[in-house]
Amino acid sequence: MDKLIAKGKYSPIAHRKFYLFHLFYKSSSTYFTLFLITTLIILGSFMTKTAIQTGKYSSIFFIWSLVFFTIIFTILQMFLRIKKTIKEETDKRKDSIEVVEVTKDLIVRRIQNVPGREVIGWDQIESIYENKEYIYIYTKNNTGFLIIKEDIIEGNLEGFRKLAKNQMPKTRRGKVKYKVLYKEK
Repeated sequence: MDKLIAKGKYSPIAHRKFYLFHLFYKSSSTYFTLFLITTLIILGSFMTKTAIQTGKYSSIFFIWSLVFFTIIFTILQMFLRIKKTIKEETDKRKDSIEVVEVTKDLIVRRIQNVPGREVIGWDQIESIYENKEYIYIYTKNNTGFLIIKEDIIEGNLEGFRKLAKNQMPKTRRGKVKYKVLYKEK
């Protein structure tokens, strides 16, 4: 069977997991944040060493409080951005039904309250990640969407995997970026 249809309501919990997955596995801003945190800690250490050598002990508290608050603010901003995005989508979509239809030729995504539909060709798919509950599909323009496995009403996962591995563009090594992130029993 060369077709998969998933139909379900918008789930803020599922989308939160999707955004967290994106934050920790796909986003380059996370690596920049880790670089920033490491740089701040190293700078704080050097400035503390200099302050001890010059006898300016009062600046040590200022340096480390600045480092601490910068780190906390940066991490908090990342998570608050996810929370804000989910809140906006929840307000916009509420109880709308989303239908994702995957065929041999393309992927069509329709959202009940949103006019029109999103049509994605297999050549636009960059990577697909599958975990126990969801399938994350990323397109080349750094956007993506998810399919909740419980919402699949027609077709099966084996057919979807086969379809994706045959239709997705290959990397330079001749492989597709389809990763199963859990061990099947």
